[in-house]
Amino acid sequence: MNAFDRLSSWTPQMLAVLRIMTALLFIEHGTAKLFGFPNDPQFAGVTLMSLMGLAGVLEFVGGLLL
Repeated sequence: MNAFDRLSSWTPQMLAVLRIMTALLFIEHGTAKLFGFPNDPQFAGVTLMSLMGLAGVLEFVGGLLL
């Protein structure tokens, strides 16, 4: 049994961890743009009908779907 066989058994678990962390990062950035949480002064006045608002919606919904 070589090293690749031992590591290949961990592939599904590591892919799940990668998907969960990516989804949490998308959700965090989407909520910062849409709801101001966590508090980020850079996105203080983002309106929904702007490019940043669209990005926030896509990040939030995409993170939930991921």
